[in-house]
Amino acid sequence: NLCAYAMMFGVEKSAYMGYFGDDENAEYVISILEKLGVEMIKCKQLHGENGWAKVTLVDGDRTFLGCNEGGIRGETPYILDRFDLEYIKQFDLVHSGNYCFTESELSKIKEAHIPISFDFSDEYYKKIVPMIDYAFCSFDGTDEEAEEHLKMIIGLGAKLAVASRGAEGCILYDGSTFYKQPAAPLEKVVDTMGAGDSLITSFLI
Repeated sequence: NLCAYAMMFGVEKSAYMGYFGDDENAEYVISILEKLGVEMIKCKQLHGENGWAKVTLVDGDRTFLGCNEGGIRGETPYILDRFDLEYIKQFDLVHSGNYCFTESELSKIKEAHIPISFDFSDEYYKKIVPMIDYAFCSFDGTDEEAEEHLKMIIGLGAKLAVASRGAEGCILYDGSTFYKQPAAPLEKVVDTMGAGDSLITSFLI
């Protein structure tokens, strides 16, 4: 999503590194990334299911109905070598998340002095935050609870921490100051899939 949104938002170059399956879902995703101009020269297509998730809307809220845990991508580790790291160095940053299955490779990217942003959905901050620069998460709770949560993330080593809070807007903490942005109301919600990714993309750009 971030690669696609980045091209839609006008960046010079955006690339995806990862595995695709060889089913109909994979072909559809590849065709959209090609249409948007996302570079995929570091991707591979493996025999198996592409990652998928079934989602519906219930009273305007996204509800997941099931997924295949990333498909072939979740079954096959993507191991970065020296040539991959040289390729990555041409970009401003690398974005990953806890559904990208890249946790074991983050230390290599950090050692290559490439900024990393990470989208947290599960709370395993102590393991990941020391290796990244920009942390993103969704958070349900009061303003005070959100602020304490962001303080914890910054305390583990991130430069910036952002919590998106749905209708409550979002909060950013840089280690000294909190910045708050209210949510803009929508008259009609069609599909909330990728909403958090579009927030992350626009912020990073």
